[in-house]
Amino acid sequence: MGEINSAVVAAQCVAFIESQRNVKGRYVQAVLCNYPADSEGIINSVNGAVIDGVTVTPTEFTAWVAGATAGAAANKSNTARIVDGATEIIGELDDDGIVDALKNGKFLLSQLRDGRVKVEQDINSFISFTGEKNYIFGKNRVVRVLDEIGSNVRDIWERSYMGKVNNDANGREMFRGDIISYLTEMQRIGALREFSGADDVTVSLGDRLDAVLAKLKVKPADAMEYLYMTVDVQA
Repeated sequence: MGEINSAVVAAQCVAFIESQRNVKGRYVQAVLCNYPADSEGIINSVNGAVIDGVTVTPTEFTAWVAGATAGAAANKSNTARIVDGATEIIGELDDDGIVDALKNGKFLLSQLRDGRVKVEQDINSFISFTGEKNYIFGKNRVVRVLDEIGSNVRDIWERSYMGKVNNDANGREMFRGDIISYLTEMQRIGALREFSGADDVTVSLGDRLDAVLAKLKVKPADAMEYLYMTVDVQA
């Protein structure tokens, strides 16, 4: 058996995830070690850790990142999440290195002042920001919200409407009402902000007699991560 080329395997993984997300509508993510994929579907984890006295290499630590990501709700962030039992970071960066790594979409670890090891920021590897697709797409919490909306609206459609309801004004209004109810609940749990209900959802006839076009305007919420403080000292 020939030697496995990890770069080739990583590239194949990226291609698979991109196909699942962009072609098949299956909103999944993968965690790779030290692979700059530049994709919201790929988390580029770069550190390992000593956990409960056991050295967990950067490659092995991807399993922890995958578990933490899979277990995170749409209204929760893994930023500053404590790595229980960790006492040392493998491949630890200084402050300048951390800033540079975050700019390059690297999921990394750092230490609190009390020595506990934490996730520096819950980000994915996407860094090619544009006016239409800006920095928020590099935040895993935001991606989880958008992925959940895509998956759950599709579930509502397939479960209650596809092939079951007439494609007329009444049928489309029913579908629109269910979408509004779902997004209202997403706002209630803090996954969305400033959702105004009827003003942010339209459902219209598509370009075929059997097609429906749904347009949603959403603003994902995020956690507090940066503190800027001004202290006014008076005599």
